[in-house]
Amino acid sequence: MKTIFGGALLLAAGTLTAHAADAPPVVGSWTSNGDMAAARMGKGPFFDPTKLTLYKGEKVISYRIEVQDGRAFAGVVIGTGGKEAPFAGVFQMDGKNFIFSDSFGSGFGTVDGTRIELCWADSLPDYVSAACGTFTLSAK
Repeated sequence: MKTIFGGALLLAAGTLTAHAADAPPVVGSWTSNGDMAAARMGKGPFFDPTKLTLYKGEKVISYRIEVQDGRAFAGVVIGTGGKEAPFAGVFQMDGKNFIFSDSFGSGFGTVDGTRIELCWADSLPDYVSAACGTFTLSAK
């Protein structure tokens, strides 16, 4: 019985192995297309502390992905006035969705060709935010 169970387990494990899809190339500058929404409270590192929300049409943030190795990538997020902060991310096994982290918080995103949709949350002692926006590859 142990032999049959062991063989069945080995066979099942073999069918469950998955291979990661190739991650798309994402190195380059990603700029906001103005389709953003956010809610925040407190004094933030990049935003006007007097405004609670960020609405469509504001292009106050961009990303520059500088390096990529397979599913892993890293670069800087660029805020108002050119302030830069490092960030890093990794694609999930599907090669389309990813998670990322920076010095303020973390988020997730989806790549569709030359467009990225990002959602993130910042959590600092005097500042919290939640936001989503779309970004377009503007330069490699």
